[in-house]
Amino acid sequence: MCDVSYMQPSSAVSCSESDRSAAPFIERILEQYEAAGLIYCILRNYQQLPDRHGNDIDILVARHHLRQGEVLLNEIAGSLGWTVIGRVRKYGYAGLYFCPPGGIGRWLTVDLITCIHFRGLSYVSSSRILRKRLRFKDFCVASLGSEGAILLLKDLLQYGRAPSKQSTRNRIRYCIGNDGDEFQAFLTSYLGRNNALALVTAGKDGNWECVEQLSGRIRRCLVLTSIGKSPLRQFCRWLAYMTGYVAHGVRPPLGLFIVVLGPDGCGKTTIAKHVGQAWQQTVPPGKEPEYIHGDFNNLPRLRGIRRLWAKMRGRPLPPEPDYTKKHAGAEVVPHSLLKSLLYLGYYFWGYVLGHAKVQRIKAQDRILIADRYFYDYFFQRGNMRLPHWLLRFLTWFIPKPDLTVVLNADTEAIYARKQELTVEEIDRQQAVIRRICRWLPNVIEVRTDQDIESTVAEVKVAMTDRLLSK
Repeated sequence: MCDVSYMQPSSAVSCSESDRSAAPFIERILEQYEAAGLIYCILRNYQQLPDRHGNDIDILVARHHLRQGEVLLNEIAGSLGWTVIGRVRKYGYAGLYFCPPGGIGRWLTVDLITCIHFRGLSYVSSSRILRKRLRFKDFCVASLGSEGAILLLKDLLQYGRAPSKQSTRNRIRYCIGNDGDEFQAFLTSYLGRNNALALVTAGKDGNWECVEQLSGRIRRCLVLTSIGKSPLRQFCRWLAYMTGYVAHGVRPPLGLFIVVLGPDGCGKTTIAKHVGQAWQQTVPPGKEPEYIHGDFNNLPRLRGIRRLWAKMRGRPLPPEPDYTKKHAGAEVVPHSLLKSLLYLGYYFWGYVLGHAKVQRIKAQDRILIADRYFYDYFFQRGNMRLPHWLLRFLTWFIPKPDLTVVLNADTEAIYARKQELTVEEIDRQQAVIRRICRWLPNVIEVRTDQDIESTVAEVKVAMTDRLLSK
């Protein structure tokens, strides 16, 4: 292992506040790994560590040092006030999500990797990477040849295309230009000399169309080479990969289903949007929130069906309600019991079918936020005649929120913000909400008569606490 000082020039990028807050944590990790004598190296995005860390930190460790690496991460996090908020385990990989002290700020994701593979097929030698690692500053990094090979093959094998980011493409060309022999050597052992040479030539010239045309041939060669080297060992790798895949599917997800509850005009949609945006700045990239308004849109809207039927028969279209009119919500005439039951019986099945969407989004470690939900049937003026015992019975069959955020404020404040309801109607709806909150799951109450940043911060802390309690 030797020192390396040549790195690809990059434009200066100012460090974000979250990067700076994580810098002491990252610095301690690197110091402790060095002091413990772990065999490791940072695979990518190490040029500005510990001050800037990008989306996550990918650390390749020797297989026999994986457990020790995890223990050190937990000890360091505890000593600095960081909290392990989630773990992901797959074949050749252990990912840990760390939450900053106080639950404020962006999470730090540390990936400990023991095997670099595509669906159980190793495409670069982890042991060779660790043997060829280099010293950069005060820690170990992968050689340019191995870094470039991983950057190129990761997307090519997974998606059949070259990396889409121009910065990644530039980095690959830089790695080939400065360590082309090692780049080719890494590829040759798994892909053969001709395929490796073709990738080196195309990558060096920036001919990404040619690279993508090689994807099918590369995959076939990788399968045949892996099986040819040791059929039994490859079978065991596939078995371990599938076991890890299944185990990952049944782990407690890091996603949340959140329902925002409150009387009409209290700012449910605004709060939901701001919470989603704030949470997106906290979690790793690619975990964008999703929103629903009312239900899961699994069934056609009855209003749309009525309008279509009237249009087909040449009759006047039913008028759309004007909610911009003052006290429009309070002037809604309650439906008859029969009509309310028909509406409820139809849309209820849309909520039941929503289980699939909730589970899918939570399994992706994302959040789903509903600024209106089934619980609105309890206090909406149009459904006043529905018996509450029936509604409560039906809640056993619909998706349960992980967090129910009840927005509360003085009646006069809500009325002053949006005069959709009368003061008397706001009081009535708030009284009903207070009653159902006695049995609703995972309820927190936040005030909306403060600045929106404080309200969102309260909800974020509650979301973090909910994840920690899982």
